[in-house]
Amino acid sequence: AFTMLLADGRRVVVRAEPTRDNDGDGVLDYDELGARNDGDGNMDGVPDSLQPHVAAVPSSVDPWQNVAFTTHQNFTLTNVQTVPIPANPPGDLNTLGMFSLQISDLSPGEAATLEVTLPYAAVRRWWKYGPTPGNPTPHWYDFSFDGTTGAQIDGNRVTLHFVDGQRGDSDLTANGIIVDPGGPELFPETGFLPLVIGE
Repeated sequence: AFTMLLADGRRVVVRAEPTRDNDGDGVLDYDELGARNDGDGNMDGVPDSLQPHVAAVPSSVDPWQNVAFTTHQNFTLTNVQTVPIPANPPGDLNTLGMFSLQISDLSPGEAATLEVTLPYAAVRRWWKYGPTPGNPTPHWYDFSFDGTTGAQIDGNRVTLHFVDGQRGDSDLTANGIIVDPGGPELFPETGFLPLVIGE
């Protein structure tokens, strides 16, 4: 257990039980407390394991790296998890892997955003795998922002814009729940050769 000082001066004692999920997001408290900043992966001053609209999940590729997901506090994150990468990904998703989650408590057809805080600032694009309004067969697609839905990338933060039932919501139904499987493609690591100056 540890004590955390909240922004308003209150103290919270946090205990991690390996099998509990106090906020109901699908991620065990033990795993969420492993996020950066003593379990505050989205850096809002409150442990992620205490907030149903925030989740921090270890990467399936590197379990020492956590990815934090945050939506509006009026919405709830559920079923947050890593998932296997489907066959033939168009980019390299092997650095952090792929994630799946649901955003619930929306009104049917409502818009929602999801902020993803990654351990690296080298995000090239956000890929999704699933059906789209023009193609009901699950397939890979680039989820770049089109003015309504998609990903906006700013360093290690990716803001995903959704509209319930539209592109990006894999159930394609305006039912108050957004189903989101997707993951980041990072830029390849840059290598530097030593500079040798001749005499």
